[in-house]
Amino acid sequence: MMNEEYYNVNRSIRAGRFFTVCVLVLSFTLIFAVIIEFKGYPVYFFNLKAYTITSSSMEPDFKVNSLVIIKRGDFSDVQEGDIIAFKAAALGGKSALHRVVRVTSDGVYTMGDNGKHADNQLITRSEYIGKAVFHTNIFADYFTKLKKTDGVLVYFIFPLIALSAFVCAIKVLTDKKKPCKRQAVVFLIFKGPPRY
Repeated sequence: MMNEEYYNVNRSIRAGRFFTVCVLVLSFTLIFAVIIEFKGYPVYFFNLKAYTITSSSMEPDFKVNSLVIIKRGDFSDVQEGDIIAFKAAALGGKSALHRVVRVTSDGVYTMGDNGKHADNQLITRSEYIGKAVFHTNIFADYFTKLKKTDGVLVYFIFPLIALSAFVCAIKVLTDKKKPCKRQAVVFLIFKGPPRY
């Protein structure tokens, strides 16, 4: 019985450590990607890059602030109807996402799904960034809230602190052993001082 209990505790500790390491690696990777992106260098993981839609030109399928995954590929594979990311001259070289409406030997022409006319820019191999392979509108409202003045604080940092405090409290309250000094503060907060 004691051996099984030790194994379960040990397995739980290893799982917790593995989860913590995974979260830390993912967090540092995302922070690194954001920093590099703000410096102006494109960041790709396995030839994939995440974008958020910044305009309503592709609505209703692509809402503002929805997430799109772009895959780098060969420009010659682009076909009519594909949704591609490209460096838009009208946006000063910033990226745009539109649907290909015409393919010519010189390049392709695009148009936003919400637009009435095709874009004037002929997109060539040099402006081509990649093809959309996945998109979701699930996080669109959340990203809209994050972009507000206090959005990161209210919708990311506070919930993260609350979740951490909740997990610590659950660990302390379910721990059968005598609480250590570090846990005493959390124990006092959630259980109150000992009563005699």
